[in-house]
Amino acid sequence: MDEREKAFDEASKLLASEKTAPRDVERLRLGVIQSLTAENSRNNISDMEMAKLAAAASCGNGTDNCEGDEEEDAEDPSTVYMHRLIATVAGFIRRMSALDMAVALLEARNDAASQIRIRDLIRSSLNDPLPHVRTHVVRQIVDCRKDRQDFVPLLREIAKTDPFILPADGPADDGGDGDKFYPVRFDARRVLRHIQNNEPCTP
Repeated sequence: MDEREKAFDEASKLLASEKTAPRDVERLRLGVIQSLTAENSRNNISDMEMAKLAAAASCGNGTDNCEGDEEEDAEDPSTVYMHRLIATVAGFIRRMSALDMAVALLEARNDAASQIRIRDLIRSSLNDPLPHVRTHVVRQIVDCRKDRQDFVPLLREIAKTDPFILPADGPADDGGDGDKFYPVRFDARRVLRHIQNNEPCTP
């Protein structure tokens, strides 16, 4: 626990620093998200319960270290650590939640103007500077739309050019990027296969 909390503190400081390169910020964010996933598994917290906790979190925008107040500091250190971790990740996903809500509200109107607005939102979000927003749009929005065929040219472009890269233990499963791993490109290729084979989206 001491080592995990120390690593989280160091990551939080780097996330808050203006000197941290954008690419490193994304790798840090991914690491923090993976840390929360590991803690949830370690503590047997379900995805649904974690979502409730994240929705209730009110700490910052994901760039601070989410220090607790004096009352919280009196709690068990592991509990304080989990609260900070959840609040930080909640800050990362607020943009995705806002996008999902906007799409849902526009879908409810069920008119031509709303559909045009949804497509504009999707296209602009596929150019979002945050890779986890782009991959969310590819996997959870585009892949599940009835008109996803309309996005094929854009998905093909993303599958070739998205710049976000992560260290790879080996080539991606489909071998599309050789011995490198571009997560958003990989997801775009998977959605293209779904469309080509008329397969349903993956929740």
